[in-house]
Amino acid sequence: MHTTGAVAIVVGAGIFKTPAMAGPRLAGALTSIHSTMIVGARSNYALGRDWAALRRLGRWQAGRGVPVKGYVLQTTIGLALVVFAAFQADGFEAMVEFTAPVFWTFLFMVGLAVVRLRRRHPGIARPFRVPLYPLTPMVFCAACAWLAWSSVSYAASKAALHISLLVMLAGLVVLGGLLLNDNVAGQRGPGSP
Repeated sequence: MHTTGAVAIVVGAGIFKTPAMAGPRLAGALTSIHSTMIVGARSNYALGRDWAALRRLGRWQAGRGVPVKGYVLQTTIGLALVVFAAFQADGFEAMVEFTAPVFWTFLFMVGLAVVRLRRRHPGIARPFRVPLYPLTPMVFCAACAWLAWSSVSYAASKAALHISLLVMLAGLVVLGGLLLNDNVAGQRGPGSP
């Protein structure tokens, strides 16, 4: 049997060559996929709960105890990335070049949001207390900012930064559309068509 490309790297080049290494690597891959699906689907569900234009994502299927439409969207995004990577010379490197700047910038903004929301609404009961607050979010933001800068520099060195910037621009356009939609819906008033 002749294997090439990614299959040869995974199977033939030693990643799973010994049983001692196969188990931990397989467990790592499966847990990463599992956590990405859980967080991604629930994030999509939260978007549907917060934005009227995305309300179809905000439906919870009680029988299964999951946001099914959130999982469908997350699966679609994952498959789109796989298809995109399949048409690149090095799919893994392309994923790093194109998604890392977006990923680390997003996480940096999440860290800033924790600080901002805790300052704006200090009296709200929180289900989770951030250990060593505000040090923990500040260290997290610093690490994310450095990783975002590093990934932007890497993408620029590979002449791939434009794709990451287009992804971020597309996100801003979608956000603008959602804000505009909510503004128009708010002007019509409750009960309006």
